[in-house]
Amino acid sequence: QLCQYRLYFTWSEQIRAISFTVTFDIKFPQSKYESAHELLALINEKLWIGHFDITKKNGIPAYRHTVLSLPENEMLQHQLEDLVDIAIYECEKYYPAFQLVLFDDSLPSNALSVSTFDTIGSA
Repeated sequence: QLCQYRLYFTWSEQIRAISFTVTFDIKFPQSKYESAHELLALINEKLWIGHFDITKKNGIPAYRHTVLSLPENEMLQHQLEDLVDIAIYECEKYYPAFQLVLFDDSLPSNALSVSTFDTIGSA
């Protein structure tokens, strides 16, 4: 695990949906918002489920996804387990890109390329 994550679940009775959020342990200052949002756009283009955003209030990156729940949906527990697994996988995959943009002033496209580079073999 690359960082400390916080996981939040919120239930909406009105639309019968569970909103799931994972926040990171880093914070973007407002001066880095433009680069951070460019990185978000590049990452979100690649995602099939959920999306990343950065809260305007405090600059914390977050992964979000909402699941609709029907009353007879017995699969909800399995869906939520899968959702958590997918979210953590995506966060681990892209966390290095957020770090490169925040701490190394990397261009978002370069940070994404470096962080998702597949290695072959072992050391």
